Amino acid sequence: MSEDRKMFKAVCTECGQACEVPFEPTGEKPVYCAACFAKRRGQQQGQSQGGRKMYSAVCAKCGKPCQVSFQPTQGKPVYCSQCFGRGNERGGAGNRPDQLQMINSKLDKIINALIVAKIIKPAKEVKPEVKKVEVKKSAKKAAKPAAKKIAAKKKGKK
Repeated sequence: MSEDRKMFKAVCTECGQACEVPFEPTGEKPVYCAACFAKRRGQQQGQSQGGRKMYSAVCAKCGKPCQVSFQPTQGKPVYCSQCFGRGNERGGAGNRPDQLQMINSKLDKIINALIVAKIIKPAKEVKPEVKKVEVKKSAKKAAKPAAKKIAAKKKGKK
């Protein structure tokens, strides 16, 4: 602790020993000495996981009892860590074959709404380009001398 911190005299609610605490006790909340505070904190962490309160539930997938870090709500499924990790119930990537179709449908609705609101312009339909195959001039030129040589040979035979 910092040496500059002001300490206040108090009496531990649990053991009754005189102690000093880094806040001014108001009498509204219990005050604990360092030993009782550490003991209580250890007990609380034993009842919870990582300092969080845990709740009992039954897994909607496998039916096994489990502990979750949130208050289960009626009508909403709760999954144990094993079933939750599989992701099947959560709609994780690749778990539902229609998931991509659903996403595309939602995106289409969003795009149409933006077009109607004139926030974006509709995309123009893109037509594939058809490339014409051209004979290279060098190929034409190469063909001409060969034809001249053949013609010259024919003249020479006559």
